[in-house]
Amino acid sequence: MKTNQLTVIDGGKKERERQRHLLFTQPWRFGRNEFEQLCKRFELSRAEAFDLTLMRISHQAAHGDREAAAILALVEGDEQDAARRLARVKREKRIRPVVSGRASPPR
Repeated sequence: MKTNQLTVIDGGKKERERQRHLLFTQPWRFGRNEFEQLCKRFELSRAEAFDLTLMRISHQAAHGDREAAAILALVEGDEQDAARRLARVKREKRIRPVVSGRASPPR
């Protein structure tokens, strides 16, 4: 007589539940590729993925990412603030100092 056995791997379901919980509460903890893979794995709607992406951008903006702050301002409909922030980011990228070799003392 043949019996079918089901093998349960402990941690598989728990890990999946943990990832889903983190995805919906702290989506910024995942890198971009992992975030996209999780959205696909959990079959999120475009609206859910968009909301989580906004959470990621908002978190980055709150922690000093000026580009994220500009994007957030644009999404929120504040075009003037977004334009001001983007102009500042562009200026900062142009002004970055380039240091080569060892510094020599002033003469």
